[in-house]
Amino acid sequence: MAAIAQEELTPIIDRITNADYIFEGKVIYSAPYYNHAQNIIYTDNIIQISKIFKGSLICGTVEVITSGGQIGDVILTNSHLIPLQVGNTGIFLCGANDKELPATQAMTPDNANALGMIYENQSYIQYSYVGQDLQISDLTQQFNDLIQLYNLTESVTQISYTDCNNSQTVLPSPPTASQQVYRPHPMPRYSVASNLLFDSVVHLKINHANIINPNRTTSGGTVTYTMSNPILTGTNPRYFEFDINIGSSGGSDYLSVALARFQYDTTVFGGSIASNTKVTITRGAVVSDTIQYPYLSVGDITGDVLAIGVSSDLNPTAQSLISGTPQQLYHVQIEITSCHPNSISFTDQAVMEGNSLYENTPNGTSLLSYSAISATQSLPMPACGMRITSFSPTIIAGGASQSLFIRGYGFGDSIGRGNVFFPNATDGGVSYVGLNTDDIQEWHDTLIKIFLPNLSDTAHTGTNNTRYNSYYIPGSGNFVVLTDNLKKDTSHTPLNIIYSIEGSINANGAKSATLLIDKDTTGGYQFYIDTALWNHPDRKGCVVKAINDWRCLTGVNWTIAGPIVPSSDTAVLDGKNIIQLGYTGHSPLGHILANTENWRVVCGIKVYAKELDLVFDKTVTWLYDTLTSTSLVSRQTEDFYADILHELGHAHSLDHVIDPSGVMDFLADPARPISGANRRIYLAQDNGCGPGGNDVVHRSENATYSACAGATPIAIQYRHFQCSNYYGVDDLGHNLFHVEAYPVPFNNNLAFGFSISSESDIDIKLLDIQGRTIAQEIKEKVPVGHYESNFSLPDLQDGVYILSGHVNGEAFHINVVCSK
Repeated sequence: MAAIAQEELTPIIDRITNADYIFEGKVIYSAPYYNHAQNIIYTDNIIQISKIFKGSLICGTVEVITSGGQIGDVILTNSHLIPLQVGNTGIFLCGANDKELPATQAMTPDNANALGMIYENQSYIQYSYVGQDLQISDLTQQFNDLIQLYNLTESVTQISYTDCNNSQTVLPSPPTASQQVYRPHPMPRYSVASNLLFDSVVHLKINHANIINPNRTTSGGTVTYTMSNPILTGTNPRYFEFDINIGSSGGSDYLSVALARFQYDTTVFGGSIASNTKVTITRGAVVSDTIQYPYLSVGDITGDVLAIGVSSDLNPTAQSLISGTPQQLYHVQIEITSCHPNSISFTDQAVMEGNSLYENTPNGTSLLSYSAISATQSLPMPACGMRITSFSPTIIAGGASQSLFIRGYGFGDSIGRGNVFFPNATDGGVSYVGLNTDDIQEWHDTLIKIFLPNLSDTAHTGTNNTRYNSYYIPGSGNFVVLTDNLKKDTSHTPLNIIYSIEGSINANGAKSATLLIDKDTTGGYQFYIDTALWNHPDRKGCVVKAINDWRCLTGVNWTIAGPIVPSSDTAVLDGKNIIQLGYTGHSPLGHILANTENWRVVCGIKVYAKELDLVFDKTVTWLYDTLTSTSLVSRQTEDFYADILHELGHAHSLDHVIDPSGVMDFLADPARPISGANRRIYLAQDNGCGPGGNDVVHRSENATYSACAGATPIAIQYRHFQCSNYYGVDDLGHNLFHVEAYPVPFNNNLAFGFSISSESDIDIKLLDIQGRTIAQEIKEKVPVGHYESNFSLPDLQDGVYILSGHVNGEAFHINVVCSK
């Protein structure tokens, strides 16, 4: 099983089965509050229910409690627990609430019992739009439309959902015809063979009508076919979409048979688009009833002419009325082969007229023919003008005030309903993140300039509504530009976002990077270690090594204060930075492997971290190991060292990225088993942790503060530690051996130190890369303790060497570099 953002993935069928309450809705109210002890912040969310799929709920509102929030200048964020905010829309999978409720409520819900997000991020299937396309975002399952999601929920629960008749509180109003074609569901494809069935049914109906009414005549009326709502959609491939409408001069005719034929340019669309499955048809309102109109055909007449026919059943009971006002008969989508402006034109009007038949009653079978047809229109394609041609830089950081320049044409002279959407780093690109308005600095027809942010909470979506994110993070991948006229294009190459600095909203309402500063005597952070970790050498070794790896990489001022027995099974605000085994906020149905609570303080335009608490799930079977590239992470274990590196990255104010090999990748724990080489434990080799961590340190040590939020932070002082390219804590025969070599690189003297947890036989020597001994120090029996020594090597040549040795016969090796 894999874990996304430290949350074990649970298949959606299992989530639906085990959730006590499943409903569709929209968050209409959110209010953070302190618990009674004033050491935890929760948020009270009121959700307007639109559909109920499971559980003892009534239509109206329901209360859902989540962790974290902001009260005044104090912010509590959680690295891997879901936040909700007003406007979040989708399906919620909930259980009973296990958190302390607010003392008072400004808004009383209709359902009495408060609920909890029992799967955290997997408890929320989000709805949102990117242009005209509805996104349904779930971490384990892809949904193409709402019907598919509804049907799955009903199939698993075996319960028909309750529609609360307030769908407009969930999805925005469809855009008008002048804006776009509203297409919330994908269009099914139809077999070319259906054309033969359509023809046979029409001939049967005509023969039958001739038998019962041998003197059939034309009505004298006119049938009208029109085309409307042209639009270009998609990126690769692109599509031309439009409506075909039908109207009748009689105004009281009931549709029996309709046939539309149009001609197209093969240089734009290719030839025989039905046979080559390049065309897709959706039924319009007139023929949406598949029981009354079961026969729909799509067929190639010639290489550049398409026919679309529909017929009612042989014995209809409720055929549709055709009014004088044109009504949508079909929606047509054609894949574009070569994007050159051209037009679609009706053709073969005589054939269309001969196959346009109606009745005087909804259940008639006499088949009346029109005496005239109006179908001469040509529909121009919109210009295929919008295109992303390039962007720079190709490597960038989020939340670091770095500009991204997107170049192309057809963007328009103003942003309007436009936006830029990036893959969401919190789910690996399952969904997209639209930018806040203030992130976009310039918008011109050939250039868009943005400051790549560290988070996005709201965004224009192109459908006259605002999309509400749960503080999502732009990540690496191909991004999308949406223009005011709802044209879209996707970058042809991916953008690489190597790191993202965690952000918060400052006193001016703008996004601000979270800086590292605290009130201890050195301006840094002292970590207390849970005795459940401290008293076990292998566990303590992982914690010590992870902290020192980050210190060595960035100079961050982290120290270890010593052991502690935590006052709570979960993280609380107590003035101490604690790393502990405890309760992470998981439900009995799933596990949050680890979570970092970051208590932040807004200090004017700056935000700093006040307290950092890391909690690791005590019920998990952890692998405690720091051996480089050796230990396999089995299917039954979790990689503690990889996970603490990841959580300390959050404590270092770094957020998720999309990087399959990265320590801060959204997929915190890949699917097991994991080979030693694929473990995410190589901090010094990470593409983003070094640059990102050093960026945070640089911003922090140059920050100045005034007194705020009851605290008087001092200027932080960072120490740049002497570290080797290996700093190891190895469990050698249950004997904790800790060794480091410095400086890096060394010149005439190589210093090294080691600690040992029990009396041991130790030998240490320096080898060249051919394995020859350069220098040697032998200690036959070493008591418990810490030791320092060095090799004086004035004549040594530049190159890579190996500090090697044995502890009670077990070997260790460290690569060191000489440079003079």
